[in-house]
Amino acid sequence: PAMIGDYSYASCPEQYSGVRFRICTADGFLEETNQCVPESPKGIQYTESNLVLTQGVQMTPLTPTIIGKEVTVTIFPILPSGLQIDQTTGTISGTPNEVQEQRKYTISVKNKGGSTSTTMTITVEEKPTNWMLIIVLVVVAIVVIVVGIVGIVALSKKKKPTKKMPSTKSSKTTKTATAVKTKGNIKV
Repeated sequence: PAMIGDYSYASCPEQYSGVRFRICTADGFLEETNQCVPESPKGIQYTESNLVLTQGVQMTPLTPTIIGKEVTVTIFPILPSGLQIDQTTGTISGTPNEVQEQRKYTISVKNKGGSTSTTMTITVEEKPTNWMLIIVLVVVAIVVIVVGIVGIVALSKKKKPTKKMPSTKSSKTTKTATAVKTKGNIKV
């Protein structure tokens, strides 16, 4: 029990160091004075340390376990275009926009008490080519071209007028066909 004018002390919450206290008065305790500060973070750990992502495909957000209070999370170097890190939770998320060879990243977690870090690698691979879609598009294009050509040919045959042979009437010459008879067989 505290006496009037004495301090009543309490410990800080887990992962904090320092002290909390109140002054005892005849009417009770005054407002608590909190001199607790966060201890240096003990660690940051992701479930994966080697990310292989695909360009243009949204990644499943990756959230670490952080042992520490009142922390800020940073990463170096900057993440690939389209990805981001939440500075409070350390969650990495987004959709990578550009292909990137494997690169090492340092993720640091800091607070007033200190800092700690971990590393991970991130690779962004090129989105695979959808060959089935390309084949279907080529087949459709060929069918459209063939149908178009067949249609053009059919229309051009319908529109062509039939040509009549011009009659030649001449008073001067008249030709008559005569049959020629041959004797024997001709071998070639």
